[in-house]
Amino acid sequence: MTKTMANEVKKAFTLFLLAQGIVYLFITLLSFVEGLWFVLVLLLMHGGIALFIYSKRLFHHIHLEVKHYYHQIYRLLALFLILLGYKIGSHLFGYDMHNQVKMFSTFSILLFVLIFAIHASKRFYKDLQNNRISRSA
Repeated sequence: MTKTMANEVKKAFTLFLLAQGIVYLFITLLSFVEGLWFVLVLLLMHGGIALFIYSKRLFHHIHLEVKHYYHQIYRLLALFLILLGYKIGSHLFGYDMHNQVKMFSTFSILLFVLIFAIHASKRFYKDLQNNRISRSA
């Protein structure tokens, strides 16, 4: 791997990690904010998603096939849909959101996601270092 390519890989991987941090932070906050703050946090979360897209394009630009690694993270993010569905349902159907249940659920899912995201990111990094990622056409 050339030095320029190594720098590009490092940049793309750093953006991948930054995107995860931003998305996990703001998707967790979505469970706790209301009104205008909800919209602002939602927009900031989508900024993290935009970073995911940009970092994935950087990997494709240097012809590395990374779809598998991104899909792992997307599946982890889908777990947060349970919490958002609970929040939206409470507004639509008028049932009470139990704060203790919401906090326990949110932080349990966050802990689970962080453990697996760290493991997946470490494996992704090792595969990048050892050139175990296939090249795309």
